[in-house]
Amino acid sequence: MSNKPKICVVIPAKNLHEIKILISEACQHQADIIELRLDYLESLPDFSAIREITDIPLIATCRRYDQRGYKKIPELIRINLLINAIRAKFNYIDLEVNTPHLKNIISKIRHLKGKIIISKHNFNKVYTKKELNNKLIYMRTFNADFYKII
Repeated sequence: MSNKPKICVVIPAKNLHEIKILISEACQHQADIIELRLDYLESLPDFSAIREITDIPLIATCRRYDQRGYKKIPELIRINLLINAIRAKFNYIDLEVNTPHLKNIISKIRHLKGKIIISKHNFNKVYTKKELNNKLIYMRTFNADFYKII
C-alpha cells in the first residue's frame, strides 16, 4: 500500500456543464477521488453521464441543510439521489451519522454494491480526544467503509 497522501476534490457544481469542467480540472491536478455535492445542483442530474466523465472514484454527497447543506431538500428525495448515484456506479456515498433510518439506507446501498462513508460534522467546537473516541465508537456500529469526523 502506498504512503502517498490521497487528494479528494469537492465539486459544488450547479449543473452538468460545471461538473464536466470541474472534474476535468480535478483530473489535471491528479485528484485521487472526487466528491460531488448534490445539494448544489439546480436540477436532477444524469448520474450515468457524470460517471462517464472519469474513472476516478466518485463520492456522492447530499448534505442536509442542518448539516451545512446548500439548500433544503426533502429527506426522501435526498436519499433517493444518493441511491441513484450508486446505481450509476458512483463508488461511495457520504451520509451523516444522524440520518434517519441510517441502517436501512446502508443496507440498500450495500445491496447495490456501494461503499459507505459515515460523517459527523460539528463546525462549532473542536472535540476532545475522549469525545472523538466516543463518536467513533458509536459511528462504527454502522459498519461503514470510512468514517469522517469534522
